[in-house]
Amino acid sequence: MRRIINRVRRSVRQVVGPGSNSQLAQFIDRHAANRVLEAMIAKTNDVETVRWLGRPIWQYPLDAWLVQEMIAQLQPDLIVETGTCLGGSAFFFGSVCDLLGRGEVISIDIAARGTMPHPRVTYIAGSSTDPAIVQHVADRIEK
Repeated sequence: MRRIINRVRRSVRQVVGPGSNSQLAQFIDRHAANRVLEAMIAKTNDVETVRWLGRPIWQYPLDAWLVQEMIAQLQPDLIVETGTCLGGSAFFFGSVCDLLGRGEVISIDIAARGTMPHPRVTYIAGSSTDPAIVQHVADRIEK
């Protein structure tokens, strides 16, 4: 009986296992991916519960993952964030820059509710469309 069960398992893996290109495997993979995404969203409830190093960042985990991949690939010297809120995302960006050993962050908000100090992050209070702030950012880019 055990041999029969093992033979059936091997046959099923060939049809729907990892790397299989059958329509059934593609269907299962598509629905499994959707289920994982739904579970992650349910687990994090909303952006208010997501943390980076114990601090709230108001980012969905998959978004944060993709952002860090972009930062790692592009290796920017400067990241400009508009909308500080509590400063968690700026702190996250600064931490990623730390890991890469390069980059700075400017976070701009008219009325930030808070900030999270980080040596690579500069917070600016004001409108991101204010000509003086735009000039300040332009000057930082030119450095």
